[in-house]
Amino acid sequence: MIIVTGGGSGIGRALTHALAKRGERVLIIGRRAQALQETAADSELIETLAADVSEESGRQRILERLKNEPVLKALVHNAGIIEPIAPLSKVSLQDWRQIMTTNVEAPLFLSQKILASFNNLRILHVGSGAAHFPVKAWGPYCTSKAALSMLTRVWQEECPDLAIASIMPGIIDTDMQAVIRHSDMMDPAKHEFFMDLKAKGQLLDC
Repeated sequence: MIIVTGGGSGIGRALTHALAKRGERVLIIGRRAQALQETAADSELIETLAADVSEESGRQRILERLKNEPVLKALVHNAGIIEPIAPLSKVSLQDWRQIMTTNVEAPLFLSQKILASFNNLRILHVGSGAAHFPVKAWGPYCTSKAALSMLTRVWQEECPDLAIASIMPGIIDTDMQAVIRHSDMMDPAKHEFFMDLKAKGQLLDC
């Protein structure tokens, strides 16, 4: 079995369908049960679990679900959020903590729990170019993705036998892109850039 978090839409859904077509059993995890079911309708090899990976209770539910699984091949940390899109001077503590718990803490602590029960596990973090290039009003997102990138590198240093990596998938036509286009806090030039990508059909397909 392979776990994909955030499997209800976008990159997670596309990855899940690709894995199922290769004959892999996939457990997709997300907060929206209906979206997960829509993904799972594509194949009998896709199973669902509605759980919030940013919460300890959600991570515990995942462990409970895996109790009778003899083998877990891989864990893909795809779940992530970009909001709040706002200048750092206006970001609330609650919103800051939410993006950090989702984009950084969830991958760390879910991996911790699963590694305690499964050997020879491969782990993949879905990162972003925003980890390396600052964007106005994306402070929380850029910071969280930079932290995720460093998290990957520290895992690699501490556990050289662990197969763990991070990828930057590029600018893809996902729900997150829709959030970006509807934001009124973006730098005008950057906002126009993303609007043009959509209008000209230059976003990558999932």
